[in-house]
Amino acid sequence: MREVFAGQIASQVARLTGADDAEHRAGLVGTQLLGLALTRYVPRFPPAVEADTETLVRETGPVVQHYRTGSGITA
Repeated sequence: MREVFAGQIASQVARLTGADDAEHRAGLVGTQLLGLALTRYVPRFPPAVEADTETLVRETGPVVQHYRTGSGITA
């Protein structure tokens, strides 16, 4: 899993952002996506299971985008 992450996800984040901290950003993206996958498919947490793809993209997309670019979310 670590090899896939370092070899594929970090390199894609670096390519998409050109950021010096791409590895860090990829780690943040991974926490979001792996956490969603875990809660949806392992303990099958009902809110994660019941949400359709459109809802998941709408609600997690801005967070993933922020992790990728460092912009887009304001407090």
